[in-house]
Amino acid sequence: MGGYADAGRLLDLTEELKDIPCSPAARQAMTWKGKIYGVAPFFAIAGVFVNEDIFAKYNLKVPTTIAEMEKVADTLLANGIQPFAVGARDKWPVLAMYMYFVNRYGGMEAFANAQARKARFDAEPMVKAAQLYQEWAKRGYFGPTPLGEAYGDAQQLMATGKAAMHVTGSWMCAQYADPDFTDQKIGFYPFPILEGGKGKATDFMGQTDIGFAATRVAAENKEAVVRFLKYAMSVEACSAELGRICSVPGVKAPNRLTEMASAAFTKAEAIQFWWDQDLPPTITSPLTDTLQQFLLPNTDVKRLLTNYELLVEETIGPVQ
Repeated sequence: MGGYADAGRLLDLTEELKDIPCSPAARQAMTWKGKIYGVAPFFAIAGVFVNEDIFAKYNLKVPTTIAEMEKVADTLLANGIQPFAVGARDKWPVLAMYMYFVNRYGGMEAFANAQARKARFDAEPMVKAAQLYQEWAKRGYFGPTPLGEAYGDAQQLMATGKAAMHVTGSWMCAQYADPDFTDQKIGFYPFPILEGGKGKATDFMGQTDIGFAATRVAAENKEAVVRFLKYAMSVEACSAELGRICSVPGVKAPNRLTEMASAAFTKAEAIQFWWDQDLPPTITSPLTDTLQQFLLPNTDVKRLLTNYELLVEETIGPVQ
């Protein structure tokens, strides 16, 4: 959207839309350089799906810090439960947790600066996040053969109570809430913070699921366009969509999991879009190839990230 805004192709609706009830992150998603160009009623965000029955059985609390999450994972391992389902064979499922790790170390600016070529993809937050991912793999947090499990396998591990947590997108709310799919009690929670890190609990990874932006062609019918956008952000309109989490307060969720994800998102202050959707297509496959290798115990993750940085320099340009 930013490129279209910079080219003068979008219609500035800041005054008309600034007071529409929604989460700060939803407003930020449709804002570019301080100007609002549209609305985003629905989002897909990543969070931690937790098997609440397993947690209750072992007297575990849902972690709010990375250190707490490690203690929980150690307890689960000691009791024969795989801490995390991941589905790394399909590559892209590795991304959500890595994005959170990078954010928790370096804040929202860590990726934004690398994307804008103000920092490298092998900068400290990126490397520390990769090292933590690799360390967790070595400890067995993702099971004995994480690279052998596809995303569907990860879902089955959660559905059968063999894994206790799954860091993935809110699109799984409907499935994990379906009694025909699983008899496990599963909840949705924000990703923990890193004590001493820059990222905040209100920083979410995800993307607009449905959004509307107004082009400059709409200037002649500005009143009608604004009326449509305001209706798109109304409780009445959003209540008709049952399968996505909503950024509009007061919209009733179709199930408990979607309600939990929506409640988490209403507290979001910022959302970082999926890297593989926000980077040029020529470097997204190499990105997921790189992330997948973090789960190998003997790989040099810094070298992997440096190699990826070199590819980004060829595609986008060097750090300025």
